[in-house]
Amino acid sequence: IVYYSNMSLEGNGCTFIMSDNSKSIFKPSAATFTSRVNIYNFTLNYQSRTASATPLPAISLGQANTTSYFINIHNVTINDANTGIGLLSAASSFAFYITMENVFVYRPKNYGIILQGDPTAGTGTNYNINGFWVIGNDDFSDTAEAGLFNGITGLYINNFSVEKLSARSLIFATCDGFIGNIYIENCRLFSYVNTRGFLTFSN
Repeated sequence: IVYYSNMSLEGNGCTFIMSDNSKSIFKPSAATFTSRVNIYNFTLNYQSRTASATPLPAISLGQANTTSYFINIHNVTINDANTGIGLLSAASSFAFYITMENVFVYRPKNYGIILQGDPTAGTGTNYNINGFWVIGNDDFSDTAEAGLFNGITGLYINNFSVEKLSARSLIFATCDGFIGNIYIENCRLFSYVNTRGFLTFSN
């Protein structure tokens, strides 16, 4: 589903099912600018759980040579995606004024959330994340990373929860802002022991 500026997508609790988890379910148009978009009350399910070399997120915030801003994502559950929500690394890919609230990502293969954007200039500004859960399998077989945040000015996180993963949990690089409550519960580092921690900060 391609979203455009000035769209409000209200799911009323409906479920979308995608067979190919290498593709996004929601993505912005290829227009230079996409703004004032609301995505509310959806469940997004993938039938395949294979990891992909190009882990397109279930909800994409952008692509190369695009800028998204004033995007609101509320009350969304994502099951078995490669990546839950993301702005992947791409030239001139930016997103500003993004709000996420009450988002649940179950059993991701790559990331719960990834925000990278332009490799040189960074991702964008003003991200407000309040209530974000990343939960793996009961057998700890998921080696996804809960979140990667890179190049964000004004990153505000409150109530970010991680459970049942077996890799680094949250990675912050070249960001500033405020982190409220982070909960990391019942996770295992396995092969990452003594080399990477649950929280990684750089620059």
